[in-house]
This record gives sequence, structure tokens and C-alpha cells, in this order.
Amino acid sequence: KLWYRLTLVTIGLQFSTLLLLRTRTVWMALVVSALIYFALYLLKNPQIKASRVWIYSLITSALGSLFFIFIFPMILNVYASRLPKSDDITQIADLGTIAERSKVWIKTYELIEENKYWGIGSGNWKVEITRNSLPDIYKVQDLNIIFNRPHNEFLKILAENGIIGLFLFLFIFSYLSFSLLKTDSILNVKARRYLFSGFMGFLVIMFFSFPIERIEHNLILTFLLAMSYFSIQPQSKEANISFSKLLIAVLLIISVLLMHLF
Repeated sequence: KLWYRLTLVTIGLQFSTLLLLRTRTVWMALVVSALIYFALYLLKNPQIKASRVWIYSLITSALGSLFFIFIFPMILNVYASRLPKSDDITQIADLGTIAERSKVWIKTYELIEENKYWGIGSGNWKVEITRNSLPDIYKVQDLNIIFNRPHNEFLKILAENGIIGLFLFLFIFSYLSFSLLKTDSILNVKARRYLFSGFMGFLVIMFFSFPIERIEHNLILTFLLAMSYFSIQPQSKEANISFSKLLIAVLLIISVLLMHLF
């Protein structure tokens, strides 16, 4: 009961902090997580056969990659066409956060076009983006503000590590997420719902911010990844190395190489 009370106090303090900071991205992530949690509850905890986890993961990764390569830039161009033009300084100064970031995202796609498959190299976005000026952003032109990141981890990975890097990144997330819904998972139903909805909420934060650069978000992500990987372990305590484990290890190594060699 002591740990239960301490947990409730901690959660209460965290929500109080969110109210004070008014972080819209985190609130959006919480709403998405809650909706997915209740959807899993209403669907009576849908389960996936272990043999289909790979198939669903590959399909999800491919669809996610196609979205960021083809569909998302089209949405950005339509949205940008409705924004005020650069010759009206009073309107430029009043651009909202989403409008401002959309212009940065459009410029990021110019970097992506330079090397779609392998990217421009890890950590090079903040260097290469300076070649593509941002004349429509008042902060950049008049206040000398420099963008160090695109505030979208998916676009950053796509720009720095290319299509292959984004696909592998999405595949790791998809595989571990779908593994939580396996019929032979060793975690209880409630824990799997919490972890799966937590993954989806973290993806929302990644879409509008840069959590991978923050230690507190990395701790949360590490916990989610560790618990998800724990859930796919066989219930037997006998040591064995299956093909799926070996393939996951190879994919992780390839992802690290893609992020640091280029």
C-alpha cells in the first residue's frame, strides 16, 4: 500500500507539472494514449498470433515510410499555401507554432531530396539546414534565431539516415508494439495495454518534438522497450537463441551503423 500511495502522489505531481508548463504535445500524447487504452479495453484485448507479428510489423513500417515520403509533404504544401505571404510582416510575426514548424519541415524535405536512401548523415541536419534559408520565418530573419532540430524525430531520421534508416526505426517500434499483443506474451493483459498505449503516446511526442535528445524521455523509452522485449521472451528459462532474436540483434546493429557511420 505504501508504494501504491507513493505512485499516486508521483502521478499527481506529474499532472501538476503539466498544468503549470502547459505542454501541448504531452497533453496530446496523453489523450492519444488514453483513447488507445480504452479502445483495447472495449475490443476486449485483441491478440495477434506470434507468426503474424513480423508481417504486421513489416506492413506498418512500409506504410509509415510511405506516409512520410509521399503523403506528409503533400499535406504540408497544401497547408503552407494557406499561410500568409512573407511580405506582410505583421502576419509573419504572429505565426503559430505549427505554422512555423511546417515551414521548417518543408525545408527539411529539400534536404531529404538530396539523398533519399542513406540521408545526409547523423547529426548533420542543423548544419545542412543553414543552406536552405527560411525567409518566411520572422524569428530567423529578424531575431537571428537558429533552428537546431526540425521538432519532428521522424523527419530528422528520414533526412539524416534516409529511407532505409526510417524503415528500420519504424520496424523496431512496430515489432515491439505488436509483440505486446501476442497470444503467448508473459505479461498480464493490463500491463500490455499500458505499454502499448504508452508506445503510441511516445510516437505522438516524437512527431511534434525531439524526445530522443532529452534524458528523461530516453528513460521512459528505455523502460518501454525493455518491458516490451521482456514480454516476448519465452516462458521457459532455458537459454536459447532463436532466429527472431538473432534478426532483431542484427537490425539493431544495422540501425546503429546507419545513424553513426553516415
